[in-house]
Amino acid sequence: DLIRIASGALMALSTAELAKPKLLATGIDVLVGCLLVNESKQNAIQALNYMCEDRSGLLPVVALLLDHPTQLLVQVFSIRATQALNTLLEQQLKSPQVVLQAILAMVAQDGGVDEVTQCLNMLDNVTKLCQINADAPQVPALATQIIKAIAERYETHKKRVLDESDAHDLEFAH
Repeated sequence: DLIRIASGALMALSTAELAKPKLLATGIDVLVGCLLVNESKQNAIQALNYMCEDRSGLLPVVALLLDHPTQLLVQVFSIRATQALNTLLEQQLKSPQVVLQAILAMVAQDGGVDEVTQCLNMLDNVTKLCQINADAPQVPALATQIIKAIAERYETHKKRVLDESDAHDLEFAH
């Protein structure tokens, strides 16, 4: 009950613009903990979404959620997390494997392919990771899955994917 009450209180605070910066600084860990308890999960999801209405708040929350199963990130933000995932990938702030797993989950969501292809430099960032990597063989496999999912989804995206693959000298089944 205490966790449910705490998540409800944080949800109420997260709607106040003046409280959001303080909550972003101190409340993220608590709310992520609340996500792991069924009774408080919905309140925590609501609070995190209110807190992250500004994109600057989204990045630290998405980064923290990547330390948990990918499904949790999808439940909280769905495709809204795509831009933050691209930033984490581009700036190498998190393991590429973990970020790519999350991007693959985003591509599977309604509107996910469109969101990923419209995200500035996302396709280029993912395509670069298709190169063979002996240190992390899962990374190129995940990146290739993402690229193929995008190419298979829409004919218009297929040309863009092929252009990106040509730019990076990659071979994909045409």
